[in-house]
This record gives sequence, structure tokens and C-alpha cells, in this order.
Amino acid sequence: MRNYTTYEARADLARAKVLAATDSPFTIEVRFMGGLTESQQAIFAAAADRWARVIVGDLPDVELDGDVIDDLLILAQGQDIDGEGGVLGQAGPTHVRQAEDGTLLLPCKGQMAFDTADLARMESDGVLLDVITHEMGHVIGIGTLWEAHGLI
Repeated sequence: MRNYTTYEARADLARAKVLAATDSPFTIEVRFMGGLTESQQAIFAAAADRWARVIVGDLPDVELDGDVIDDLLILAQGQDIDGEGGVLGQAGPTHVRQAEDGTLLLPCKGQMAFDTADLARMESDGVLLDVITHEMGHVIGIGTLWEAHGLI
């Protein structure tokens, strides 16, 4: 673990503030596949906006199954998973960009599913945005691609 000097920490914080204030060219398109209310779909859009503010950069467009994807396409749905109180949602990448040498890069497409038995409660409790943001991180590759990239 790296020890930062006070100067380095301040410089990193200043850079982070500048990056957070910029418009990111990173785009997350969420395509709804059913089982979600309009208000729940709006929460998905808010989660995608959260990630787009954090991820600063752009990836090359990818054509996949007739779709041109810039930068990430997420198929999202509400579905019956296991009933109330068990699995709230599940998500992960389904397609990953590859370098010319075959090295896996970052996801270009993924899916998210949330248990319809839990959606309304999570929304009324005010935690749905956090849960969706968490699961969207898995589609982006957090925790799901770490082993492939030698991070664990």
C-alpha cells in the first residue's frame, strides 16, 4: 500500500475534483427488457449517470449483434428470482472487448436483473439507487473481471 505525502494527496484530490466537474465521454446505454416501472427505470438512468461521472474517458465503439455500442450497453429487467428478501439483483458483463492479442479488456455489454418481489420495497426504502449502482459496477467489471486481469 502506498503512503501519500500531504502534497501528493492534495494534488490527487484537486485532480479528482477537476475530473468530476468535466463532462465524461463515457456512455452507458440502459435498454429495458421489461418488469420495471417508469420510476425504477429513472433510477437506472441515475445510476448510469453516477458511473458516467466517475469514469473519465472513452472506449472505441463496438458493433455487436447489429448494435453499435458506445461505450457500454446494459440490458436491464425485473424478473422473478427467488421471492422476497433473498437475492435482490444480479449483474455482470456478457461481452468483453478484446485486444488484438486476445487479451480481455473492458466490457461492452452486460445484463442486470432484479427480483420483482424486492423492487418496490427497495424503492420505497430509498436504497434502490445504491443497489442498482452496485450491480452496475459488476457489469462494468468491478469484481467480475478482476481475476481475468490478474487483480486477485
